[in-house]
Amino acid sequence: IRFFEDMACIALQYIDSLYQHENIEKSNFFKGLPKVIEHLPKRVSQQRILPALFKEGVNNNMVPFVLPSIFLISEQSTKEEYQSLVLPELIPFFKIREPVQVMLMFLQNMSLLLSKTPTQQIQTYVFPLIFSALESDSPQIQELCLNIIPTFADLIE
Repeated sequence: IRFFEDMACIALQYIDSLYQHENIEKSNFFKGLPKVIEHLPKRVSQQRILPALFKEGVNNNMVPFVLPSIFLISEQSTKEEYQSLVLPELIPFFKIREPVQVMLMFLQNMSLLLSKTPTQQIQTYVFPLIFSALESDSPQIQELCLNIIPTFADLIE
């Protein structure tokens, strides 16, 4: 049956069996997942894909591979959907400092975070990430951080 050969169907089957796969297999799958998400209905992305992505957050080494898909689903979501479905699960990711790619990805997607996250949560969770980025040993992260500061300067009390 042709339906079961569809990439979206294969991706959903893989999502259902994530726990059976090694990290290297999962990372390769997650790298290609954004291309599949673009063709999925928003409801499927939010209800089937998103929970599986957040479950991978227990392994910090997998977070850089799941964040691009989380950000894509966040972009597709309304502000209300983001605040109820994404943000509560994303909050623990803000505290991850290693691997350094996690912080870099958050900084690269700061406009998305600032546009959909309520001011109170920005001050509580996003600002500590930014302040930590300023103290980073990575010049790339420091430079990116300095470039985005003007976008949220009005929120600093």
